[in-house]
Amino acid sequence: MKTSKRAPILLIALAISLSTFSWSKVQAARGDDYEEMGYDDLVNELSQKRDQTNKAQKRGPGRTHLGLGMTNSWNQIQTAGKTYTANITGYELSTGMDLNQENVRGELAFRFMPESQSGSESASLNEINAGLAFRRDLNARWRSKFMGGLGFRFLNFSDSSNRASVQETSSMLLGAAGLESKLSANVALGGEISLRTPFFGSSTPDKNSLSVGLKLDTSFE
Repeated sequence: MKTSKRAPILLIALAISLSTFSWSKVQAARGDDYEEMGYDDLVNELSQKRDQTNKAQKRGPGRTHLGLGMTNSWNQIQTAGKTYTANITGYELSTGMDLNQENVRGELAFRFMPESQSGSESASLNEINAGLAFRRDLNARWRSKFMGGLGFRFLNFSDSSNRASVQETSSMLLGAAGLESKLSANVALGGEISLRTPFFGSSTPDKNSLSVGLKLDTSFE
């Protein structure tokens, strides 16, 4: 009789021991899974950060740009009590670099406009421009351009019939807008309209200027 009473007690103890052991194994397995998932997440996170760092390093200080174009400029000149409009055609050479983002660029441009003759009037113009340009993609091929900056101009003008002559160095505020077509990843062709107005309009005969141009732009790392 004593043996029969002890049997259920032993069975219950054995069942409890087995249950405890099984629960411990489940908890350990869950712990291992949790650690394994945490490790995978850590690896993925580090991989993403590495990719972002590599992209930033590839961009570095930004892509360098070189451009060559043609420009046509109408320049208002006041001298000898008369207002002239001198139309001059020339070339533009530009260079620039992306700043922080690919759509913001610092630009420096040189414009060379050799002497142009119209009747008794003769005019030539050389110019240096510096500014910031903002570009925005409109679609996969086209993008807009807006630019603001400063310009320094060296203007020669004469009118032999009125004995008028101007040799002027002036500083200008400039604003420009344009549209560019991306021919490839590194080449774009665009048109631009720009306006220039002098810092000191009353003290210089070189007044407002309107220009239109066409430029081929290339870029490289």
